[in-house]
Amino acid sequence: MKLERFYLPATVFWAGFIFFQSLVKETIPAKLGFTNDIIPAIGHFFAYAVLCYLLIYSLRNSGLQHAVPLAFLLCVVYGMLLELLQGSTLTRMPSVFDALANTGGAFIIAMADKYKHEFRINPAD
Repeated sequence: MKLERFYLPATVFWAGFIFFQSLVKETIPAKLGFTNDIIPAIGHFFAYAVLCYLLIYSLRNSGLQHAVPLAFLLCVVYGMLLELLQGSTLTRMPSVFDALANTGGAFIIAMADKYKHEFRINPAD
C-alpha cells in the first residue's frame, strides 16, 4: 500500500479527534497553577502541527499546487471555529492563547515544509 493513500483518512481522523477533544470537558486538575495554561497550549501546538502536516500531504496528493498556504489557512480557520464552538458548551471556554498555540503549530510545520529544501544535507558534498 502506498503511503499517499494514508494521508487523507489520517487527516480526517485527526481533525475529528481534535474536534472531539475540543468539545469535551477538560481533565487537567485546577490546582496545577501556571501549568494549566502551558500544558493545554503545548497540546494545541502539537495537535495542529500534526494536522497541518497531514493536510499538506493530503492536499499535495490531490494535485493542488498551493498545498502549504491552503493547509495553513484551513488549520487556522478550523482552530478558530473550534475555539468559538467551545463558547457554546457548558464546560469549555474559548481561549485566545489556545488559538495562538493552534496557529503556531500549523505555522511551524508550514514554514518547515516550505523551506525544507534549504535544510537538506547533500551526501555528495
